[in-house]
Amino acid sequence: MERFSDIHNTVLMLLAECGWVSQPLLGLLDYSYTYRTRALKTLLDEQLIRKSGKGGNKAYALAAKGRHFLAAYNSCRFRHEVMEKTKQLARHPERAVQRGDAAALFSFGGFSVHMDDKPAFPAYTPPFLDESNGENRQNLCQNTEPHNYPNQPDRGAYQRRLTAVNCYYDATAVKELAVDSAGVSYSRACGVLLTPSYLLRVYHSRDVAMKFHSTGEHNFQCLLLSPKIFTGYLPEEQNAALVLGTDFTAAQHILEHHLAGHSSRMPLSAKKKGGKGYTTVKGLAGELVTPTNLGKPAFYLPLCKDSLPLLRLMAYPSWQGFLVREISRGLFPHLELPRWCFEEDGYTVYILAALNLAQIDLAMRMVQGHTGRKVRIVCLDWQEPLFRPLLESFAGQRDLWLTKLPAGFLEAVPIAEVRRLASKFFDCRCQKSAGILCVFQDFLAKAGGKFAVKMRAAAIGTAS
Repeated sequence: MERFSDIHNTVLMLLAECGWVSQPLLGLLDYSYTYRTRALKTLLDEQLIRKSGKGGNKAYALAAKGRHFLAAYNSCRFRHEVMEKTKQLARHPERAVQRGDAAALFSFGGFSVHMDDKPAFPAYTPPFLDESNGENRQNLCQNTEPHNYPNQPDRGAYQRRLTAVNCYYDATAVKELAVDSAGVSYSRACGVLLTPSYLLRVYHSRDVAMKFHSTGEHNFQCLLLSPKIFTGYLPEEQNAALVLGTDFTAAQHILEHHLAGHSSRMPLSAKKKGGKGYTTVKGLAGELVTPTNLGKPAFYLPLCKDSLPLLRLMAYPSWQGFLVREISRGLFPHLELPRWCFEEDGYTVYILAALNLAQIDLAMRMVQGHTGRKVRIVCLDWQEPLFRPLLESFAGQRDLWLTKLPAGFLEAVPIAEVRRLASKFFDCRCQKSAGILCVFQDFLAKAGGKFAVKMRAAAIGTAS
């Protein structure tokens, strides 16, 4: 035990919050691959954690010895009630890994996951007395207070949220409150996230376009809107969804199926691992997810480190409008009213960095159905693996322009500025600093049977 360091405690506490967590999600921890691998081996050798799966499908959960270790480390935070909840989350690894990965991603993103860091159900958030007051909206995300556990070996400082805003609740905790548990048991939701702008049902689609039962999702949504779950303030958008995926493969399947006009009731086909061709996945009755049938709006995030800045931005009011405004201010400073879709120099411009599936679908339908229309799509650099495959099949016959903002674009916008501007109506009287960001603009063209990519740099100012 004397060999234990901060990484060992970090892994154990993460597993106590989330249940099963896959190896790729543990890779988001700020430790090197070698250091992380050695720490996992030590915890396995000490029988504090257990492992499921092989290769890239490995996942980890607390063992009985690990639960006892945490209880001795902090008998308050990891009391019997919490450890029983952890055992419940880790009961079925084949299903619990998806819920655990979702919870781990939100924990990395700064949202409250542990039950001591968020209010219990029914979770109350004071409603606005003055809807037009922007300061009220800013206060929604400034609802934390520090807390610790005296007389415990654990000297860590934690943050507790006083309201349910920016708290993540696992679906199992929500479903326990249903009068008819069978009515919500069909829901594929991993959990629910309440943000200042959206009430998000969270799903994990892995690397395929998942299927779901609309009745189960409807019942789950009705339960979320009942006074058993949240009381007081609720955002205007209460039917939103956030779809997570291993990478961008699931998002490509969702968009391609819908653009091809396939019925949402069609059998699901997936590529065999290590094999050729596709095979129908049997036993998956239900409706195939589309950009609009799971939630309005529906956002997509891959489970990777690049997603974390965008995920953290979701914790602020009107974050999507703020993101569009910041991008527009850098690329199109003359626009008086920034929008995600507008006409500019003969191009129809779509700002799709928010990964709103309905907006992406609308932009791709414009590319697909209007041969003579010139289209420019703006995204973040790490989102290129989603957009380039969707555009390549049209590049020979269309005038397409893909603009990629650099990976550090979101980190370059100070959080203080986000808080100041994140209100229902944006204050556009902002000064630009001398900071310079490089914007790589890719123009897709057909040349000699291959795609020629012309790189060009532009400078934009960051917010002060």
